[in-house]
Amino acid sequence: MRLSFDTYWPLLFLLLIPYLWWVQRKTLTDLSPKHLRLSGTVRSAIVALLALALMQPVIYRSGVWLSVVYLLDVSQSVSPPAIQSSIDWIQQTNNSGHPDQARFIPFAANSTVFDTLDQLKKVEVASKSNQGSIDQSATDVEGAMDTAIRSFAPHHLKRLVLISDGNENSGHMMNMLYAFAVEGRRRPCVHRSGTGAHEPRCLGRNDHGACHGHGRRAIPPGGPCLQPGGHSRRSRGQVWR
Repeated sequence: MRLSFDTYWPLLFLLLIPYLWWVQRKTLTDLSPKHLRLSGTVRSAIVALLALALMQPVIYRSGVWLSVVYLLDVSQSVSPPAIQSSIDWIQQTNNSGHPDQARFIPFAANSTVFDTLDQLKKVEVASKSNQGSIDQSATDVEGAMDTAIRSFAPHHLKRLVLISDGNENSGHMMNMLYAFAVEGRRRPCVHRSGTGAHEPRCLGRNDHGACHGHGRRAIPPGGPCLQPGGHSRRSRGQVWR
């Protein structure tokens, strides 16, 4: 923990403190010496606190506050056993990581945000658009990522875990990443995985060095990420740091 100040010119106000005591000694009053000392102390404290406030003190405290959002593809192209396996992996990963904040978002054509994993396990799905349920007729990863980004806790390290088979037929995930680059904002760490028959493949890295990959299993924290050329390379970006 350390303390710093944004500006130092208010220190000039401290020069008023000796002047206040000098004026007090030269002023005739019917107060007792004890009351005069108390009055001078209070006035000096007010000036000192005013100067301190104008200096805009900032306390820096070291620590890691982590906000994690799990995006789970529950569209028709993902089998129920694969969805259940992904939920089990999310539960294991979240329990081992202990993030300060976690959100769980099932998605297909639409998405919804849950505060607990138990709510995710009970999500309602339908083969067509229906109020209160997830429409499984399409896969909109871009829309789900937009919802996820707005679900992060402020002033936290942001980690987005995307579990999908990559069969995106509505929107385009890379549009979201491109928007972050154009706006000059730091993209959240994204791990993209799925339920296909091939191993995870690295699609690119964000500002934190994280892999955007897809494959038959979720990329574990610190796990290897295969480059398009097939060479294994360990990802520096992790779900937990």
